Amino acid sequence: PMTINQKHVNYVINGTKNADHEIGEVVLKYLPTALKNPVAIISSTTANSTSLVAIISITHNGHQIIAPVYIDGAARQNGVVIDSNAITTVHSRKNAISTLLANALNDESNGKIGIYYWDKKRALALLSGEKVTMPNSLNTLSDGSIHSILENDSPVKPKLKNITESQQF
Repeated sequence: PMTINQKHVNYVINGTKNADHEIGEVVLKYLPTALKNPVAIISSTTANSTSLVAIISITHNGHQIIAPVYIDGAARQNGVVIDSNAITTVHSRKNAISTLLANALNDESNGKIGIYYWDKKRALALLSGEKVTMPNSLNTLSDGSIHSILENDSPVKPKLKNITESQQF
């Protein structure tokens, strides 16, 4: 399951953190649908051993929305602790494409894991709109799943190797 805590919901609806986080109730309600069909899922630059960043197909104030997700987190629901992938925040970022996605592509070009999944057509459209210089190796990068967090060389180290290790199982 995916969870988001009350503090981050407050940021999204009321903008109590900053304007980049205030994306509104409509977008928040659409978030589960958008996460099912992301533009890309890339390595986190700030917490790459525990998190991924989903670039979703929604913009706010002209900026792409991203949702960093902490893999194998935990949440409390009705007093019960559940294993979950925790959405740590949702915000619009002016550099989501020009910096975050471009850096992930450069990592891939340099033999590092940068992209776990991408919808090549939609991602390339976003990159061309930002006038990002494309690495030469981009042409060989396939559409869809590129890497798995379960690969030995993945920087993300999930706590649960198998769903049977979850509390819900």
